[in-house]
Amino acid sequence: MSSHQSARCVRVLVVDDHPLMREGLNQLLSGELDFEICGEADSAATALTAVQRLQPDVVVLDLTLGSDDGLAVLRTLREQFPAVRVLVLSMHDEMLYAERLLAMGAHGYVMKQESPEVFLAALRKVSSGEHFVTAAVGSRLFGKLARLREQGAAQGGDRLTGRE
Repeated sequence: MSSHQSARCVRVLVVDDHPLMREGLNQLLSGELDFEICGEADSAATALTAVQRLQPDVVVLDLTLGSDDGLAVLRTLREQFPAVRVLVLSMHDEMLYAERLLAMGAHGYVMKQESPEVFLAALRKVSSGEHFVTAAVGSRLFGKLARLREQGAAQGGDRLTGRE
């Protein structure tokens, strides 16, 4: 790979407590020219140290890190490393967790049961500055937004004149 190409590679840190999962992501991303795994971590402490030392563009974060809490890692990442993008990759049901994690500052949520193509699409979106959720989560979020808008209209929130 030329130095020009490597300059455009997105640096990814994989945080998962399962060695097999980390190796699988390494294998998957090694075939992609736009990504480079810059490191791995298997706990909250090693994740935060690795982010500070390696300065990745994106952290792929599992929510369950053995006895550690991935939510706490996400909170700390948002506080200490606000420029780092975070894609949560988890076995936990997206309908229960995705909205909460996005509100906490995650940039995307993908379940581990998804295909490699969905994961790569999510990683590309997140690394390019966008957010990623599946169509089901997006539909649910839009539904909530529409209900909030209707409530605001019912309470007079949409009664501004054109000049106002």
